[in-house]
Amino acid sequence: APMKRCFATGAVKRTTGIVGLDVEPEAREVLTALYNKTLHDVAKLVPEGVYYRTAVEQLTKYRLQVVQETEDISEIEAKVGCGQVEELIE
Repeated sequence: APMKRCFATGAVKRTTGIVGLDVEPEAREVLTALYNKTLHDVAKLVPEGVYYRTAVEQLTKYRLQVVQETEDISEIEAKVGCGQVEELIE
């Protein structure tokens, strides 16, 4: 009987399908770092109580939570709902 190969659902995709936008194999790690930097910077630069700060913190905390709790890249993309992870990194 032929051997079957099983691949993890979190396998790295081959292409984004977008010219000039390469696949980021470490997308979860990159997004985690970007979201943590965003939270740090907005807390440092924007005064408390300013709507912009509140909105950025809420959105960023939600996305960070999704990235930390979800292994599968396509699931992250579906939950965040803003395109591919590579587009979020851009």
